Amino acid sequence: MLPITFSRFRVVILSGLVICVLTCAAVAADKSETAEKKPAVNEPWSNLPLPKIGVRQEDHAPFTGNGIANYVWVQMPQIPLKWGQVHNVFDMHCFENPYDLELIDSRVLKGGTLEVRYRRGSQPNLLIIAELTPGPGKVELVVRPELDPSIDSDKQIPQDLPQLNVCLSLKRAQGCFDSYPNPFPEIIGRSFIFNDKGRTFLDTIPRGNVPKRHAPTDDDPRNNPPWAKRYHSDSFTVPVIGVVSRDKKHLIAIASDTSKSLAQAWAPCIHNYPQWVPKDASPAQRRWRMNIYIMPNDPDTLLKRVAKDLPDAFKLQEKSAAPKNKP
Repeated sequence: MLPITFSRFRVVILSGLVICVLTCAAVAADKSETAEKKPAVNEPWSNLPLPKIGVRQEDHAPFTGNGIANYVWVQMPQIPLKWGQVHNVFDMHCFENPYDLELIDSRVLKGGTLEVRYRRGSQPNLLIIAELTPGPGKVELVVRPELDPSIDSDKQIPQDLPQLNVCLSLKRAQGCFDSYPNPFPEIIGRSFIFNDKGRTFLDTIPRGNVPKRHAPTDDDPRNNPPWAKRYHSDSFTVPVIGVVSRDKKHLIAIASDTSKSLAQAWAPCIHNYPQWVPKDASPAQRRWRMNIYIMPNDPDTLLKRVAKDLPDAFKLQEKSAAPKNKP
């Protein structure tokens, strides 16, 4: 029997005029029974520990929308917790966009998969169902649309499904992945993508100023150097973006096989932007997916794992390597 531990609490934090309300639900999975079976071949990542995952909410009022942000937290057992020094947890803002997704509930399915259900405020009959499955050094996120049969049951799932955006925030990973106590730009030098030079750290790639609504002048600290950058498909060969830990022993990376852009921003956070696929399938049959990896800092092993899990992710690399026809 899979042991499941739930803890729920509400904490009010006063900071100036900001009040944060946190609601947490923790899920602990026994390694003897996991949602992801160990592969028959002993891959380098087979013995990595399973991340622990759970759901929490945080009140961001008055800064954003309706104020309530929904997170899936991920704890990394391979990094020892040293309270006040090293916090081995990061958050996935599920979802940063669209803004009107409201958390309905969450539950643990057989095998340890965490199911989280959302309702879209502007389309109350549309449900967005996220399933997060822990594996050795990995969390797999797969999302599907559904209709709420209790609301307008005669309606169909819309053809244009909402563009989802997960913000993988490292703010709470202090001492291991966050830039604290250094100034924020320190993390840019540990963030990376893959281009025709292999793994490339973002501080070595030219960066333009951030949008003026965030940093209106050239001398704004957020432009020196620019704190955020979006990378389009002509900038990378594989849709993977990651961050190396401060001690250079670990990495966190997000991979997809449908993304056309990646981003690093100032939460501090990284973003990958998958698409709903197959595009020619009915909306009910489309899926939105990404994998989050927590592994030793070995880019070659990371790419081998992505190739095994998401082989289509390398089609972009093959396309960029193909010889171009001369005019």
